Amino acid sequence: YAVIFPDSPASYDTASGYYGPEPRHASQLYEAALEGALLLAYTQWRFWRCRTPAGQIGGEFLLGYGVVRIIGEIFREPDAPLIFNLSRGQFYSLFLVAAGALVILLARRRDLSPA
Repeated sequence: YAVIFPDSPASYDTASGYYGPEPRHASQLYEAALEGALLLAYTQWRFWRCRTPAGQIGGEFLLGYGVVRIIGEIFREPDAPLIFNLSRGQFYSLFLVAAGALVILLARRRDLSPA
């Protein structure tokens, strides 16, 4: 399953001698499903069903967004790799994962401390 974007650069297949745009994953749809629908459903479920310390759901959202962004970046056309051969989106999403984990840790610590 793939989409051919008509304005994408042409590629050459040596076997068939065909010039034309390469089929690509519809990463925009993947990102909309992962970053939009999936995270919205998870966040709403956590808000309605679970009692959590103040700030924990926000931290879970940041952590989840970073993770699904890293997954979604696998299907995008790669840009110049940064450290550890990660794309820019994956590299910067690591900071979101770290920030989300920190917010969750602080929210739980604040909830456990005596008032």
